[in-house]
Amino acid sequence: MGITKTDPSNYGHLRGGTQIQGAARQGAAVSAGHAETLRFRTPTPILYHEQDASCGLSLDVSLTCEGECDWNVCDTALFGKNCLPGAELNEHLENEICLALEAALTKLSSAGVPFAELPGRSDEIGRSLAEDLFPLWRERLGIQATRFRLTSAAPRKEDMDAIGAIRLQAKLSDPAEMAKALQEAQDAAVAAGAWLCPKCGMANNGNFCTNCGTKKPE
Repeated sequence: MGITKTDPSNYGHLRGGTQIQGAARQGAAVSAGHAETLRFRTPTPILYHEQDASCGLSLDVSLTCEGECDWNVCDTALFGKNCLPGAELNEHLENEICLALEAALTKLSSAGVPFAELPGRSDEIGRSLAEDLFPLWRERLGIQATRFRLTSAAPRKEDMDAIGAIRLQAKLSDPAEMAKALQEAQDAAVAAGAWLCPKCGMANNGNFCTNCGTKKPE
């Protein structure tokens, strides 16, 4: 679940008490409005329930997500007290975004949004983070998020194969789809120079039907 205002124990300061004096001097050099772009990647896949009633698909897929979040300093005193700019801060923010992202994606999964559409839902995901996470950044770290973007949500190959198999099975079990596929195959065969048996409809290249033995029409 994502970090919320009702669960502040999950949110730790980045500076220890012995660092505060030196930190304040460093923080004073950071001006209000100082901006950075955090690029994140989920360290472990996020489980996402993919569903499609049209083919009976209901499957948990493992997504590796990547994206960006722009932020700037809105409170230099708070930032100087609690933040140490650099890799440690970036790692801390990345971990928190990935935790909150899981909760945001759970909402979209429950609404039936396909994982392929998730990058296009960046604004919606950003609004969810603005409720659960970004207020804590302002209150505890003195920074504010200004833009969030999910650039990719990639499933494992095994999950894609499983989804493809389910959809193919549904297609093959549909008589209308089977007839359509047969017609497409016949049309392709005729275009390639084959002839259709007038008795059974089989596409052939020889003088006799390989299925029922009917002679090729003159």
